Amino acid sequence: ISNAVNAAGDGDTVLVSNGTHAITAAIDVTKNLAIRGLGGNPSNVVVDAGGLCRGFFISGTTNALLSGLTVQHGSNSLYGGGAYIYSSTITLTNSSVAYNLATGSLTDGRGGGMYVNNSSLTLDNTQVHDNAAGTSGGGIRLYNTSTLNLLNGSELYNNMDTSGDGAALAVSGSGDLQINVSDASFYQNTASGSGGAIDLRGTGILSFTGAWDLHHNTAGIDGGALAIYDTADAQFHNGPGYFSYN
Repeated sequence: ISNAVNAAGDGDTVLVSNGTHAITAAIDVTKNLAIRGLGGNPSNVVVDAGGLCRGFFISGTTNALLSGLTVQHGSNSLYGGGAYIYSSTITLTNSSVAYNLATGSLTDGRGGGMYVNNSSLTLDNTQVHDNAAGTSGGGIRLYNTSTLNLLNGSELYNNMDTSGDGAALAVSGSGDLQINVSDASFYQNTASGSGGAIDLRGTGILSFTGAWDLHHNTAGIDGGALAIYDTADAQFHNGPGYFSYN
């Protein structure tokens, strides 16, 4: 996959065949590419880092796409086990980010599934599950001037923090932080600190529209489903939306 990505030009599409594709170094994406799994079924097209490296490092893109893929078993001792996204705009559609780890000693690490820094990330019918981080964002860590859109049945579930906050999603920073949730669910996430599903800090603005659901999330300190600190704000529009069994 890395060879194909390196050979591709801006605007090209890289097609990934069915099967499990083992990698030993992160796939670097620095161009506006579409990387698509053949057939569109993410369970059939798997990028497996085997615990040796993170899955993807994405930087400097303005229109990148991952579609029909699973990214699994990525690992990094600090940031972004599945993917580190920096100064980029990217969409994941019909994909899965699972079983990734951002921690070396289980006392540090941020963004087990994905670390998003000064970037815009859209998840469209995409699952982020069974990821872990040491200190924040077992599923996703959103940092600095960044935007996260969760759309069309996307789910964050079974993510955990071993010694921190925001098991599914941790948000912090002083820039323009926007989180837009529409037709998305957070469930069965576990934080040892605050924010069983979401820990919202800094200047983050969290907006719920359309259908959404936060259920069966657990926190060791504050906010079984949602913890809000600093000047952060959560807004609830339309619906239906549910908090239950947190």
